[in-house]
Amino acid sequence: MKKNLGLLALTGVIALASCSQGTTSGPTTHKLTINLNGPASADFDVTKTGGATDTVTVSGTFSKSYANGAYTVTPKAAPGFDTPSGQSADLNTADQALSFTYVKTNGPVITPPVVTPAAIKSISLVSLKDDTNALLPTKTEVNANKVATLFASQTEENVCAVVKVLDVNGNPLANANVTAESTGPDAYNVTISSCSSTVTTQATGGQKAPIVTDAQGFAKIRFFATYGNVNSNNNGDPIKFIINAESGGSSVAAPLELKGFFLNMSHLYVTEVGQDTRKAPNRIGSDVGTYNNIFVTPNTIPNDTNPTNAAIFNVQVYDKQPQTNLHNPQDFGGYVVYTLSGQDAARVHFVLTGAEDSISADGRTYTDRNPGSGIRIEPNADVTQAQVGAKPLQVDLKASYVFQAIFGNTTYDFPLKDITFHKKYTTGFLSINKSVDNHVLTWAGPDVTLAPTGTLPEPFLATYTITTKNQSTTDAVYNATVADQLPAELGVVVGSISNGGTYDAAKHAITWNYTGTPALQTIEANGTRTFTFQVFARQKPGYKFQSTAQSAGFTVQPYNGVANLPYSDPYPVTDGTQINDTTVSYFPQSGSFANQVVTDYDPTADESTINVVRPIYRLSKTLASGQQLNLVQGASANYVLNFSQRDRTTSGAPEDVLYPALFQKYPNEFSGAGQVAGQDVPRQNPYGYNVSLNDTFQTELDFTNATPITVTNAVPNTLTNPNITSPRSFNVTFPAGGANSATQYISWAPIGIFNGKDTASAAVQLTLSQLTNVNGGNRYINCAYLSSSNLNQPFTRSVEYLGSAANANLGTWYPTQNINAIWQPEVDGPNSTFGVLRTTVPGGNTAVQNGLESCAPVFDVKPLAPRLTLTTKGEYTDNNSAIIDANKKDGYSISTFGGNFYYKVDSQNTGGVATPVTLTFNLDDTTVVQFPAGGSYKLYRSTDGTTFVDTGLTAVRSAGGDQITFNNVTVPQNGFVRAVLAGDPNTKVGNTNMTTTEDYLGQQLQVLENTTTNP
Repeated sequence: MKKNLGLLALTGVIALASCSQGTTSGPTTHKLTINLNGPASADFDVTKTGGATDTVTVSGTFSKSYANGAYTVTPKAAPGFDTPSGQSADLNTADQALSFTYVKTNGPVITPPVVTPAAIKSISLVSLKDDTNALLPTKTEVNANKVATLFASQTEENVCAVVKVLDVNGNPLANANVTAESTGPDAYNVTISSCSSTVTTQATGGQKAPIVTDAQGFAKIRFFATYGNVNSNNNGDPIKFIINAESGGSSVAAPLELKGFFLNMSHLYVTEVGQDTRKAPNRIGSDVGTYNNIFVTPNTIPNDTNPTNAAIFNVQVYDKQPQTNLHNPQDFGGYVVYTLSGQDAARVHFVLTGAEDSISADGRTYTDRNPGSGIRIEPNADVTQAQVGAKPLQVDLKASYVFQAIFGNTTYDFPLKDITFHKKYTTGFLSINKSVDNHVLTWAGPDVTLAPTGTLPEPFLATYTITTKNQSTTDAVYNATVADQLPAELGVVVGSISNGGTYDAAKHAITWNYTGTPALQTIEANGTRTFTFQVFARQKPGYKFQSTAQSAGFTVQPYNGVANLPYSDPYPVTDGTQINDTTVSYFPQSGSFANQVVTDYDPTADESTINVVRPIYRLSKTLASGQQLNLVQGASANYVLNFSQRDRTTSGAPEDVLYPALFQKYPNEFSGAGQVAGQDVPRQNPYGYNVSLNDTFQTELDFTNATPITVTNAVPNTLTNPNITSPRSFNVTFPAGGANSATQYISWAPIGIFNGKDTASAAVQLTLSQLTNVNGGNRYINCAYLSSSNLNQPFTRSVEYLGSAANANLGTWYPTQNINAIWQPEVDGPNSTFGVLRTTVPGGNTAVQNGLESCAPVFDVKPLAPRLTLTTKGEYTDNNSAIIDANKKDGYSISTFGGNFYYKVDSQNTGGVATPVTLTFNLDDTTVVQFPAGGSYKLYRSTDGTTFVDTGLTAVRSAGGDQITFNNVTVPQNGFVRAVLAGDPNTKVGNTNMTTTEDYLGQQLQVLENTTTNP
């Protein structure tokens, strides 16, 4: 007796759910319904506790979904009616409906009219369909006592039953409640819900599931079996479904009865003995392509193991859960029917392989009842090699699995699954294979979806090799064409296409044609032709594919759709998975363009698969070891800047969950270790691209020194491309040669390629030259920034995924979706952030504040004694004592300036009062610049560094205009004095120094300002 593995007879326990098959943590929104009695319409305020107010207009009934929370609904006045009181609604756990009745002023309550529900005449089955909208097989039960419909399906596959409800007049009945229940002795899990996207009403806990009919009287009910049992025969009872309809207390007289068999079975797989196994992606209607063989004249090859050119095929299935090995569908009960068709069906024949099998009288149908025997076809005896050489022999085969169930005394046959494939015989036969040199590739950025063509440096490229070989040992083939329809996720380097191949931008395809590649005009017996090209990863892992005009006409579209679903991180992309996306076509006879043969490449493993990855960086700026956090004025702070990539293969972070398995499969692609024979060239994925480091600091901090960035790597390797060398050095590019307080930033040379295991560091020294005030404890901000073409971090609170900003704090990691911008508000690490809102650095350079940020402030110490510092603020076009930096000017044209400019110099006292102080200003060369006679020379005093008051002191100007002196100056406690001095460009082009000398109690401070004039 044949075993029936996986027959499901399910009844009893019903878990009612929505059509989504994923596990969720509960809805984040609920529906609020407002019913209005009285006026035709009225306005209401819907206010969330602690949140915003939404004003809505209600006419009759109004419904809207709101984020979970507590709400107050307040009615507004309606002309001619008294306004009712407000009500509260709790939308945290369930939908809420509120009713408001407006009473006419001095009038009665207005109530809606009573509608009498229509009586029900009947409920009938319209269709039963699967996930692909294909009809499921059904049979009418042989039963004199009732009318019931039997059907067959499989576990973990949606079954959508469409029913229609009519009223007593035979018209479609809208708004009727349709319920479904299951009965039977077996208690296996099944869910019942609506399969309409517009219907959400459900019940839970094994009760009826009310589903409302639409305007045409239709209701759609979903059955989803979650588990199958294993029986030794076909006599288990099916699951019984009773479907009823009710409207206003009136129920249908004869409920609808369905009975379903659910098999724990996958879709079909087909294998030709000696060739590959192919899977049907759908239950029915799948075409898995052509199996090719070389036809050899019988008895012409010594020791020929297949003298009749026979082809043997087996159709098999997996258990759905748990999956074990492939086995015969007959084990589930039933048989497989093979039908033969096509242009050459009369030139081949079936060969009987099993005692229980049969062949139809016309020879076109084979019924396989013997598990494991498969089917065998052979070309007829009168088929010759010359005939096949002139025109290939090709037939079509369709295998249909018929599930057979015994219920009562009746046997029912259900044609449940099928798979179509083809068999082709040729003489000269070109095979086609494809491989890629690296199976892991880093997305280089910056766009979410890059252009379809372009150029990138190594290691952001992978090389595909296509090889076509004439498998015949005797016959040549002619005028071949090799074509590759590239996946939309991969871009192509057009200049890398070898051997005269051309790129079709509209189809995103590469073609090598015999007209442009002479080597394809004749491919001799055993001849081989090889073609190569380079690709790069277009699509950013974890994000949605962005719609681009270039991608619209591609033959192979994005497998996640355009702006549909985010790609996984990492994600695989295989060149060659679709039928006829990578092919070689040719003609069997020289000079003839008849009977073209096409061979389709079908991947057998991962030989043409690329896995796309992306880096996650870490940046930290910290005080150097032993450095004090609190500084006195004039002291220096030393910092260490470190950055590297997070090891996504070992981090254990939720966004990195797929990386360990990828590392186990391709360790050399991540480790950069020495190359192993037969494996990919070593690399250190993921790679950073054009990585830049910048640093900016507060105005009171001055640049003192910075070291080059030193990049080290624990696994240097000259086999990689590019080579991994260690150490590498990247110099400071700004400032060059000293501090520049007007720009307040440091930049280093960019790192073009940043290997996955690189670690980088640099040191920075800053000096606290000024104090914000003299109270002590002031904070001085300085921050480092890391940017890159492919800088991106995990997003812990995705507003798009969670539906609203209000719910963002409820989320865990999910890929940011559908965003084109380079910089996103993302977070990584305890001491660094990556976001749009940057830390405010007073006086810092905002232009360098891009990418990953890490800040390390210092604090000042309150001075205990008077302390003077002297600072030149530069040259300006104005003499406003309170303006610093805004009108600063570094060079002056004698011919065009047309007036004085002004020097501004500060003396700051971080302690007690200093008096008397003498300030002297000397110009080295008055032929370049002089202090003009009658010029403005002012000395101002300030206690806060913001508000300056004229001291009234008179400046002493030398006769030669080369010196200005202020005597008996008092620098206030914890205050400033600021000199604003007119300067006049003279006739000589060149530069001069203005030296400021501050004398206090015999101790002098000096500061130098250099001025340049030009024609």
